[in-house]
Amino acid sequence: QTCPVSWWGHPVCGPCNCPTYRGYSPDCNKTTGHCSCKENHYQPEGSEECLACDCYTTGSFDSSCDSATGQCNCRNGVIGRACDSCPNPYAEVTLRGCEVVYDGCPRSYAHMWWPRTPFGHEALEPCPHGSQGRASRLCDSVSGTWLAPDIFNCTSDAFMDLRKLLGQLETNDVSVTTFVAVGTGSTLSRAANITRGLYGADILITEQLLERLIDHETTQTGLNLTHSQDKDYVANLVHAASAILSPDTSRIWSRVHELTSETAGDLMASIQTYMDVLSSSQHDTYTDPFETVAPNLVLGLDTVTSESLFGYESDGLSRDLAPGTSGLETERVVIPDTSQILQPPIQFAPLTSKKPAPSPMVVIPKYNNYLQNPNKFDPYSHVLIPIDLLGIKSPQKGETSVKWMGRASRAAVVSYAEYRTMGEVLPLIHDQTVLTRWGVDLAVAAPIITITATPALHDGSEMSPRSLSQLVPLPSPIRLRLWLHRGPHSARSNPQCVHWSTARGFGEWSRAGCHTELPAGDWWRHD
Repeated sequence: QTCPVSWWGHPVCGPCNCPTYRGYSPDCNKTTGHCSCKENHYQPEGSEECLACDCYTTGSFDSSCDSATGQCNCRNGVIGRACDSCPNPYAEVTLRGCEVVYDGCPRSYAHMWWPRTPFGHEALEPCPHGSQGRASRLCDSVSGTWLAPDIFNCTSDAFMDLRKLLGQLETNDVSVTTFVAVGTGSTLSRAANITRGLYGADILITEQLLERLIDHETTQTGLNLTHSQDKDYVANLVHAASAILSPDTSRIWSRVHELTSETAGDLMASIQTYMDVLSSSQHDTYTDPFETVAPNLVLGLDTVTSESLFGYESDGLSRDLAPGTSGLETERVVIPDTSQILQPPIQFAPLTSKKPAPSPMVVIPKYNNYLQNPNKFDPYSHVLIPIDLLGIKSPQKGETSVKWMGRASRAAVVSYAEYRTMGEVLPLIHDQTVLTRWGVDLAVAAPIITITATPALHDGSEMSPRSLSQLVPLPSPIRLRLWLHRGPHSARSNPQCVHWSTARGFGEWSRAGCHTELPAGDWWRHD
């Protein structure tokens, strides 16, 4: 007896459980239980999804396609996987094959179908399926062909409510509150990550809402900060920002720069402002160290104390249990393992007339307060910060640090952000300090890192310590180890340490204040 539809097996039938949401048929092989694609669907090699054939009915003989490539059965002279194109740009697909159009631009497909249009006229059509708005495309009378379609102003369906909210914020009909911030952050993250192929309006909506949310955070303190009310708030902001900083959005950001003079650097500056808020408020919000990882952005916060670097002597009943101890000792010395997070000082030319002795450097991120996410795109880059910049002094001979039960140490707080592909999104403009060679293109070959820190507050001090951004120039340099993820490299490669500068009123790359050191030997041969 044969099992019913969507069941398989013999003599006992069981459910197929085929993932129909991925384009699979609900029915499966009655003997093996193997799932297959629905009719008129195909599955590319290595993919777990079945995609619709979507054969263009005018240019194809039927609706079926190759099960692996998705190639439809095209009429004579018609090309394209879906049989929707002609090899001649002046021809359009008909039931008789490709036919040349002499009085205008032919009906053709580019993101959507464009009707036959006379030379010199612009076609206006509704935006592609799944989005709202109007798209345009000019039939150029000079070249006699279509120009690239303009779908910048289209808004994906997932962003329509967010677009309405942005309009209400701009007219002051709605103001940002904790409730609004939590809901907006969650909706932004979901919309940006479920939408395939973001439009220009999607990018602008996300960027402007992120900046408004961050502006709201700068007016809050302590437990009024939104991340204190919603544990997913920081992660939502990070994933939303990551989505609009994908390399696929680089052309859209170029258009944004043309229209508004803004760049992705403005979003990077807003995120750095939020990092300052997180660092300065950590003691008041009791925020635990964390690292949030998204495909194109990592945001982390960590604390550094003298005790965690050099150890301490516990006074009173110890809570720092160790193997073989009862935890009831009245005195005990705790010496942490800092072999991976504390580096010896480096010699440098002093930037001021004073010549303080160089101090050891702490490695950020150090991953002793939280585990490293295995999905992080860059496990190699680090920032080395001299501990004196964090308000931590190296212990002198004979000096001891005592930690009492219940005593909260005011730690230095470090926030960092790492952008995987920001270099592909920012404009490739630079000042005269960047070295160039004739015929050699420049490219940003490493992730971009921003960092901010609030130094430790010493006992008895009531004044808020100055952050690193207020220490200009720095008394001692900060060192960065950067992973060059773009190749190929050769002996002629000339890496330069640069930073995104707005000193001249606009964003550009600059070497001012940076010094580059390369590993000895054939460094370019190594990954």
